[in-house]
Amino acid sequence: MSNHYAGKSGSFSAQIRAFADRAKDAIDMTMRDIIINIGNSVITMSPVGTPDVWKINKISREYNQAVAEHNENLRQNPQNFDKRGYLKRGLKLNDGMGIRAPQGCVGGRFRGNWMFSVGSPDTSTVDQVDPRW
Repeated sequence: MSNHYAGKSGSFSAQIRAFADRAKDAIDMTMRDIIINIGNSVITMSPVGTPDVWKINKISREYNQAVAEHNENLRQNPQNFDKRGYLKRGLKLNDGMGIRAPQGCVGGRFRGNWMFSVGSPDTSTVDQVDPRW
């Protein structure tokens, strides 16, 4: 009878080891995904590569916000809509000021050069430019 159980316990141990290995792999992949998501959040939260938050665009940003608020206020009054459900002609402001980068600015390299590594920092750089620039 003990031989019968010994055989079962040997395969049970192997099953436990296999389960533990799969669980470790799943945890490693989850941690990898979490680290990449956090890193991407840090990169995209940076004002570098986000010209609409730059000082040079302060007036443009404020003007564009005022236009958006004006148009939103128009939408609050049902009398401003025609029979089709569109704002009546001439009410909506179709205006805005452009957001720009300072002269000589070559953007996109900050976001394109974030390197993730394990063990030691990756100090390499690439000529890749983030296409969202």
